[in-house]
Amino acid sequence: MQKVIKKLWEAFTTVLVIIVLVLAILLGLPRIMNVQPLVVLSGSMEPVFMTGSLVYVQEIDTSELEVGDVITFYQDEKTIVTHRIIEKVAMGGVQGGVAYRTKGDANEMEDANLVTPDNVIGKAMFAIPYLGYLAQYIQQPPGLYIAIVVGAGLVLLMFLPDLFAKEEKKKTSQTEEKEKEEPEVKEEVHSRKKQEIKEKATSVESAKKKKRPLTEEEKREIIRRRKMREARERMAREQMSEEKKRPLTPEEKRELARRRKMYEERKRELARQKNQIEDID
Repeated sequence: MQKVIKKLWEAFTTVLVIIVLVLAILLGLPRIMNVQPLVVLSGSMEPVFMTGSLVYVQEIDTSELEVGDVITFYQDEKTIVTHRIIEKVAMGGVQGGVAYRTKGDANEMEDANLVTPDNVIGKAMFAIPYLGYLAQYIQQPPGLYIAIVVGAGLVLLMFLPDLFAKEEKKKTSQTEEKEKEEPEVKEEVHSRKKQEIKEKATSVESAKKKKRPLTEEEKREIIRRRKMREARERMAREQMSEEKKRPLTPEEKRELARRRKMYEERKRELARQKNQIEDID
């Protein structure tokens, strides 16, 4: 389930990154190539350039302009207009000796004033519908602030899975280290117990060989083992008496013979230990 969520999250962030990159290219890259994106604010050039479109204007030598070209120009100091050239008019005292009569495709009347070459910004190449609304919104508050927040949030979203992955990897590493340590601790405890048992057995054997007096702890250990053996033997005898009440199967007979053999061996061992204790005493 976590892998599915991770893949969905990666797909979501990838789509967001692609959208932001495309917008950055459409809004910023053209300026590097001397192409100026401008927002269409009126419907004078509809249906070619719809209101809210983002029109891309390429700088061009005005001597290359022809009738039918759509140009963007300064109508006055504050107003920029994008209209189509309908006529080239000879005019003295201007660059190239030519001015341009323009008209919006959706307008019935031509523009009142001629456009001189020094007022031409460039030639309109193409437009992207509705993108102008977004470009205009993010160029000034509060859209500018929202764009900054979205950009920062996108960067965070891109690195957030890596942060979680590092944390999860750290926890996994700690768990693995703990799992590796546990067998080592268990092995150490087991080895310690084994060593203690071995030392006790060695102590008893050494006492037997040297016929030295046993310590109180060694005597208690021998008595404890003797009682355990007696208890096992008593249980074996009870079980044997129960089994005598009914006919035994071949498998049960073999098991009974095995137990009897074990019983005899334990009985002999117990007798030897008893004699050793009496000799030491």
